[in-house]
Amino acid sequence: MKIASNCLLAIVIVAALAGCAPKGDALYARAEKSLTAGEVNAAVIDLKNLVKDEPQNAKARALLASAYVRGGDTTAAAIEVQKAKDLGAAPESILVPDCYVKVAKAEFQQAIDGCAPDKAAAGNKPDLQIVQGRALLGLERAAEAKPQFQAALAERPNSLDALLGLANATYAVDGLPAAKAVMEKASADIQKTSQYWLSMGGIDTQGGDFAAAEAAYQKALDTAGKGGDGNTRLFALGSLAETQLRLGKLDEAKATAGELAKAAPANPLAKQLRGQVAAAAGNLDEARTLLEQAVAAMPENTQARTMLGFVTLQQGNLGQAEMHFQSVLANEPGNVKAQQLLAETRARQTTPEDGLESLKASLQGDNADPSLLATAGRMSLASGDREQALAYFTQAAAKSGTAQSSIEIANGYLMAGDLDRAIEVLEKMPAGGEADLQREMLLAMALLRKGDNAKATTQIDQLVTKQGSDTQVRNLAAAVYAAAGQTDKARAQLNEALKLKPNDPAALVNLARLDLQASKFADADKSFNKLLEADPKNLMATVGLATSAQMRGDAATAEKWLRQASTDHPDSVEAQLALAQFHVATRDFGKAKAVIDAAVKKIPDNAALYNARGLTQMGLSDLPGALASFKQALTLAPKAYGYSLNLARAHLANRDVDAALGTINEVLKSEPRFTPALAMGAATSIQAGQLEKATGYVERLRQAAPDAQGTLAMEGDLALAQKRYKDALGFYRKASATGTNSQLVLAQYTAATLAKEPQPEKVVQDWVAKNPGDINAVTVLAENYQRAGNTSGATALYEASLAKAPDNVVLLNNLAMIYSATDLNKAADYAGRAYKAAPKAAAIADTYGWVLFKQGKTDQALAPLREAAKGLPNNAEVQYHLAAVLVAKGEKAEALSLIKKALAGQLPPAEKVAAQKLLEQLSK
Repeated sequence: MKIASNCLLAIVIVAALAGCAPKGDALYARAEKSLTAGEVNAAVIDLKNLVKDEPQNAKARALLASAYVRGGDTTAAAIEVQKAKDLGAAPESILVPDCYVKVAKAEFQQAIDGCAPDKAAAGNKPDLQIVQGRALLGLERAAEAKPQFQAALAERPNSLDALLGLANATYAVDGLPAAKAVMEKASADIQKTSQYWLSMGGIDTQGGDFAAAEAAYQKALDTAGKGGDGNTRLFALGSLAETQLRLGKLDEAKATAGELAKAAPANPLAKQLRGQVAAAAGNLDEARTLLEQAVAAMPENTQARTMLGFVTLQQGNLGQAEMHFQSVLANEPGNVKAQQLLAETRARQTTPEDGLESLKASLQGDNADPSLLATAGRMSLASGDREQALAYFTQAAAKSGTAQSSIEIANGYLMAGDLDRAIEVLEKMPAGGEADLQREMLLAMALLRKGDNAKATTQIDQLVTKQGSDTQVRNLAAAVYAAAGQTDKARAQLNEALKLKPNDPAALVNLARLDLQASKFADADKSFNKLLEADPKNLMATVGLATSAQMRGDAATAEKWLRQASTDHPDSVEAQLALAQFHVATRDFGKAKAVIDAAVKKIPDNAALYNARGLTQMGLSDLPGALASFKQALTLAPKAYGYSLNLARAHLANRDVDAALGTINEVLKSEPRFTPALAMGAATSIQAGQLEKATGYVERLRQAAPDAQGTLAMEGDLALAQKRYKDALGFYRKASATGTNSQLVLAQYTAATLAKEPQPEKVVQDWVAKNPGDINAVTVLAENYQRAGNTSGATALYEASLAKAPDNVVLLNNLAMIYSATDLNKAADYAGRAYKAAPKAAAIADTYGWVLFKQGKTDQALAPLREAAKGLPNNAEVQYHLAAVLVAKGEKAEALSLIKKALAGQLPPAEKVAAQKLLEQLSK
């Protein structure tokens, strides 16, 4: 009975509570009171219940619109405003929310015209002053906006909206420090809110003071508390984590992201923020997964989708990246970031011209965004049109843009080589702000390129004095000192950065790179391993360790680390290509192809992978496969002209000159001034002896790039083919005046020799003196000495180079050939070392086998000479060497066939005599 009584009592209490719940006017009054007290969520709940019961209540819908505005949900507010209007709500009741909605929709002039503060009731006047201020800011009339916010704040000292508006207007008029001063004068009540500290964190971030921003975001988090507004807490956690990453506090950022995951494991906004943190930390696979989940839950969230597109772009998944950016632009056609990223994606998929084409509609008129103009300039520059690029940069520089757009414009001028204009743009930028470090870096780099090392380093010294506690500043200083050739100072800056933050990723990587340049491989490995301790899947560290191993000749360790990178980042095109390129460098084309085939299965629509597969198939002499792969790459990226030229190379390897020229001409139909295609067409025609066609290509090349080194060199090649040797030499010398290289040096030597110039070898001697590691040049010079009878000079040259490159098979082989006439023991040593290093190289096998035969080791000589004869079936000298060994072994029938084959070809005089004697001997 007692239990039953208790149950009855409970039912009565519930009924009484239900009966006491406010309805109608009472519920409206309670919501109005909640709004006055700042309890927006409570007001929204009451009003939503009220309009659910009374859907025709215009007054309630008007107040609900105001509540949505106060809560920042202008989309919902716009819906309620329209419903209130349709129901005949009093105009004054919807004036404020309607005005806020106008501003949210960027209807700035309509807001100014229809939301005059002097027409509003006294209580609404501050709201309309805030609206006016926001509208004026939207029209870039900050000086007029400022008094509106000041008046609103005077009326409502605890209005965060008025305070933020005044800070924004002050920033536009007086700069960031003045804006921060406005925020610091906030009332005590405002400073108790999380939103205030989030705003302070944003200001500090924009000012580049990330330490202060970290403190502000932590304060926002503390103020929100565990029971605070969910989205505010999540935003504070996300902002804090991102700021910690900027400070190089990787462990702290991961811990904060962990708190974010605990706070809202399924919340799509939290996943977006966690994805942003993962992307900033370089964990692209994790970032992509989180952002895909966020976008699936919030398909209209353009920020999350833009970030997802950026991550997939970084991973090389260009098709998906393009899809995401297009989706963003379908909803927000004016989204500048998405437009820039879409242009970059298309440029990488096909050509810079396609990237530029995607921007052109947004570049028309006076309102073109400076950042988009800068991007158009960069695309024009990449397509070879410097004049158009400079026009875009100049147009962008004339506009009033953001600090970031100024950085982009200055960087464009730097890329175009217009150093003075780059410096001018950077020096006009106000000091301070989030872009300050980028500004300092670009300015220093511009000064360095101009040759003013002293000014560049002095400027960096001043920056270090002001902000030396920032690891980013130390890394920047190190980069400048390294570029100026002051590696000791660069190393000191990086060590200081590591004192501030022992695991700073940038400092560790930069220090390791300096050590690699100095061949301090153990020290470089120590830095890379320290980075891996903090981040076991760090791609820069694993690839860095592979590079270190390759530089010290440890191929096995290099392969181990590249395999680790490939395993850790299975969806990273860059990681897979790095491993494949390693195998290509070691001539193991089979392994390279296996890596790429596996990557293609995971990422089937990546043109770069098919292009790489084609290159490996060419290494495997699988020309049909290579042709198919290059064609597939072009199907995915039809305007990727580099892939077209690889297809042309495959046709050439297949001895199909017409198909190669046809492919080149298809490129030139779309891009008549594409100099790599013109140069390849000219070179192909020259090699095929089609000199008339070659002349046409060279003339077009001259029109497209008259003073380019490549054009002058190609004119030299054409003149050489036409036997105009002196003209060829003149072109090569003119090309070398802009900066010579091994190929031009050897071309000058050939032309000078054929032109019968005195001392043609002088240019090679001068080059080898400065570049003793250039094996091709060393070999050419040594052969010149040998032809002149200076065998000792050739030997000394080879041995000096061998001391620097002890495993170089060309040097070993050539020394063996020289010593085979004077010292068979030395010859056998050198030839054996070469054969051990490259047993499949037919020419090296021939030298080794012939030296063994001359030593009387006939049985040992047979196997390498058979390999050589198989590998070089049309080389008369190699066939003669095998025949001589077979004669010595009594295998006369096979020897006779080979001797006849050798004598039908081109033999050196001495060996021709020996071969004829053998033939006579065998014919008896």
